[in-house]
Amino acid sequence: MLQRSLLLLIALGLSTLAAPLAGQAKGKILFERHVLPILERNCFECHRATYTDKNGRRKRPKGRVMFDTLANIKKSKRGKLFVGKKPEDSLVLDAITLPPDDEDRMPPAKAGPPLSKRDVDLITNWIKQGADFGSWTGEAKGKTAKPRSKPSTSRGSSTKSKKPTARKGPHPRVTLSKGLKPIPKATLESFANSPFRVQSVGDRNPLLTVSCCGQTEDVTDSSIAQLAVIADHIYELDLARSGVGDGCCMELAKMKRLVKLDLRQTRVSNAGVKELAACKELRTLNLFDTDTGDYALNALLSLKKLERLYLYKTKASERGIKRLKEAIPGVRVVASLDMPEPMAETPRNNRRRGKKK
Repeated sequence: MLQRSLLLLIALGLSTLAAPLAGQAKGKILFERHVLPILERNCFECHRATYTDKNGRRKRPKGRVMFDTLANIKKSKRGKLFVGKKPEDSLVLDAITLPPDDEDRMPPAKAGPPLSKRDVDLITNWIKQGADFGSWTGEAKGKTAKPRSKPSTSRGSSTKSKKPTARKGPHPRVTLSKGLKPIPKATLESFANSPFRVQSVGDRNPLLTVSCCGQTEDVTDSSIAQLAVIADHIYELDLARSGVGDGCCMELAKMKRLVKLDLRQTRVSNAGVKELAACKELRTLNLFDTDTGDYALNALLSLKKLERLYLYKTKASERGIKRLKEAIPGVRVVASLDMPEPMAETPRNNRRRGKKK
């Protein structure tokens, strides 16, 4: 009799705890009350506007994804983080529902465990209800954003800007998109089942950003041929940690509007980089941890628009780097551990793959 009474009490207790959650799933889910706390606990540490931590170190948002204000969420360059009533198109949901051992799962394994089913369900249902942020903006009330003050140039100041000297003139997104017709919708949709994620750079611009985040193991030199139909529109290409090597560089050389290229930790070597000299619009090139050296740098001397070059863990010598800087005034060469966050910072929709496991 006593045992039966205890079981009844436990059952009543569990039903009482479950009731609010069930009601929350069916009723109105409020961003500021239900969803924001989840983001604050699991995402804000890495995904917020640039700030200085308690040790005086400047912390930048990983992947250039920020959740701390509504403006930052909506202007994300990685794509649409939350799409009302379309969970399948919401990049955040893709990232948090990947298998725990997937390298692109958020939060990453080294940062903490996956979100609980309760948290994932809350975010999913909030998106299904329209992803309404309510009155939340994330901005401090009564304050407006102030422009950053310029570093002091007074005597005794040791602050130096690491950024290259700004090049004058219109942004390349503007100049390179002039007269360029958009890729047909059917062509873009044909990449849905490919290892590539293809999307506009934003604001209905015909230029495209392409990545293989989450599908790197499926991308090899032969895969790059799939991009031939959109080669003239590719503005940013992320092949980091994929299986490509020198064989893909001849195809990359045909991308006349390529401005940003990430080849970190690939099999590309000096011979492949030599082909990239044809990419005259290239501004950013990442060769981190590749088998490249001074021979590759000599091939890049003709890229007068180059602004950033990442050479950490390559064979490039100080002499070779100095020669490059003399040939391209203002270029920033990073040869130490100061790497940008991967575009990855754009999770691939891999939930189907996760469910099969």
